[in-house]
Amino acid sequence: MGYAVNAAGSINALYGGSFFGNNAGAGASTTFGVQGRAQSVHNSAVCYGVYGIASGPDDTNGANGHTKWAGYFPGYTYTPGGLWSSSDEQLKQNVTEIPLDTAVAKLMALVPKTYDFNQDQFGFMHLPTEHQYGLISQEVEGVLPSLVINIHQPAMLDSTGTEASPAIDFKAMSYQGFIPLLIAGFKAQQQQIAAMQQQLDACCAANQGMAPQGNASERRGEEGSDLREQRLLIIPNPVADLTTLEYYVPQAGKVSLSVSSSDGKPLGTLREEQDEAGAYSYPWNTTALAAGTYFCTYTLDGQVVVKRAVKVSR
Repeated sequence: MGYAVNAAGSINALYGGSFFGNNAGAGASTTFGVQGRAQSVHNSAVCYGVYGIASGPDDTNGANGHTKWAGYFPGYTYTPGGLWSSSDEQLKQNVTEIPLDTAVAKLMALVPKTYDFNQDQFGFMHLPTEHQYGLISQEVEGVLPSLVINIHQPAMLDSTGTEASPAIDFKAMSYQGFIPLLIAGFKAQQQQIAAMQQQLDACCAANQGMAPQGNASERRGEEGSDLREQRLLIIPNPVADLTTLEYYVPQAGKVSLSVSSSDGKPLGTLREEQDEAGAYSYPWNTTALAAGTYFCTYTLDGQVVVKRAVKVSR
């Protein structure tokens, strides 16, 4: 056990170091800088292998940033027992629910990245060497500033007082803080899906253009007049993975089939060519589209017909 009060300079209550090496190629099976082990045999009230407390104000708004850490572990950290956070209601105040639309907006503003840590310049920080998936602190700070902090890592000195690694200031974030937003975003998505399902049920019950059962050739015979009058049919609709756009060309001309999102954003042109008069069909694979509402636009020499398509999850 060690205890230290910071007066000036660098003070260590407990310092541990371990190094093993020789030129023969043999190595120690295990090396420990510091090892702590505690075992309760008489139902003791407290049993800590290692216990650390760091107190004092942090210069959160200044150049030094957060400098008080009960545990600071550059490099990999293994916790087979899991990490636990203080989340008891009695410890909290000013508790409010996150509005679902706010959570969705925040999540949509985040930009996930892949990256590698700069080992050449910052190898002394013992950052992970594997390819990473994550976010950039500076970008997150603009959306969720409470999840980002400034950290000051002072210069590290060896036993002779020589600087072993330089001081550095950098930003870090709490990935755990995204969990409530993800839960709220999931709930918002489920509410949207439920509302869409209600709309679909009502639409099907009213028989508003939903496709009857049967194969494509049967539908052409039964709904030939509808196809000529409406110019464009989506069968089946709602759409799971594959549907057919059936369209009618009353006179030869340039035909275009395109798709847009519910907010009018163009998603692409499915077909564009010169057609003779007659009935046509185009198989439309919607596997890559998320569940939601889309608009299919049929254009013939400037004449436009728009039909709504609803994509549902399997």
